[in-house]
Amino acid sequence: MFKNIRNAGDLGEVRNLLQTEASPYWHTHHTFGRVCAPVSRRTSTRFTDLLILNTVIPVLLAYSRKTGQFTSDRFINWAGELKAEDNRVVREFKQEGICVNNAQESQALLQLYNRYCLKNKCLQCRWGIYLLYGKY
Repeated sequence: MFKNIRNAGDLGEVRNLLQTEASPYWHTHHTFGRVCAPVSRRTSTRFTDLLILNTVIPVLLAYSRKTGQFTSDRFINWAGELKAEDNRVVREFKQEGICVNNAQESQALLQLYNRYCLKNKCLQCRWGIYLLYGKY
């Protein structure tokens, strides 16, 4: 699987490789022993995209660096094709008027949040200065 993902030509191929469906038992069960109405249970596109963003891309980047095969631009570009994450941190930045167009940008905001916001280093951050004073 790793080799197939690593050699995938585009994000669509990676999504196809990660798409999976639960075994037939889980189509009629939520928990063991309790039968429910039949439902097809597949991984959602949103879940697959989060898996790519938070697992596949970091592992492929680390592998590229470790092996000296610097093909990381392709993996980073994949993050640019994914939708922006929808989490509390990103929503807070959006409420302050900061536009987030894709997963690259939402990951960047998470990095800024962890590096500056959580450590109260607002005045060392361009966005912190913007949010506090309305200028760069």
